[in-house]
Amino acid sequence: MQLVDAIRQRAVEQGPRPRDVVHGERVLLVEDSEVGRAVSLRQLANLGLVVDVALSGEEALQAAGRTRYGVILLDLQLPDMSGTQVLRRLRATGGSREELPVIILTAGATDAEHRQCRELGANRILTKPVDAHELRSTLAEWLPPEIMASAGRNRQTDEQERQQPLDRELIEIFLRESDSRIAAIRNASTSQHDRLRIARDAHTLSSTSQYVGDTATSLAAKRVEGLARDGEMKNLGAAIKELLLSYHDLQERLHKKLATLPAPEERDVQNPPS
Repeated sequence: MQLVDAIRQRAVEQGPRPRDVVHGERVLLVEDSEVGRAVSLRQLANLGLVVDVALSGEEALQAAGRTRYGVILLDLQLPDMSGTQVLRRLRATGGSREELPVIILTAGATDAEHRQCRELGANRILTKPVDAHELRSTLAEWLPPEIMASAGRNRQTDEQERQQPLDRELIEIFLRESDSRIAAIRNASTSQHDRLRIARDAHTLSSTSQYVGDTATSLAAKRVEGLARDGEMKNLGAAIKELLLSYHDLQERLHKKLATLPAPEERDVQNPPS
């Protein structure tokens, strides 16, 4: 099964599966970026954990109300509400959800956002791209020892994780999502609503570009995000042009990389199931 199919299959909008796992093994990943989901799911699958996925804040709240999770991994930037709003509503419900460990994932929160997350009861704040070792050690603080011991037996070594090549599936996911976000940024107007949309798309692009190893696009997107949020229209247009040029270069490099990789059917023939 392709990774993107697995993501869709596990989305919480389809409803949680029956409780067939030890409590603490099931994790809720709240992430609207397809690239972010793909990377996080790979890391969590490598630990042998069972993962449900929520694509929005409302889905996350519904899932947490139906299923008892060991940990929630919560992105700060969501399409319908902020991660801090989700966290506030989780903590306000009382009961088990008040004590549920919540790990915030962010591509670059402000000092005020960090402070707010701590005040609302976030257990940890991790900066994207999250290192697999850091994620594992953080989860070990909150998941039962017997589960993390099992995860340790399932996982690859740190060296194997670091040497994972940039594969066709991740490149294709990145290009599909990023092309859409770049088009939205290019076509946006100067209205307040569009500036906020520009900031959100640029924020995600700044994070996901790092997953494919491109610092230049990440930094250019970060600059666009800051100018859009601050309403600095005088410099925003030039910053967007710089981002478009940087992304065009990245696009070309990734398409050249794709040309050197086997197509899925070729890969299946070369690596038949054992």
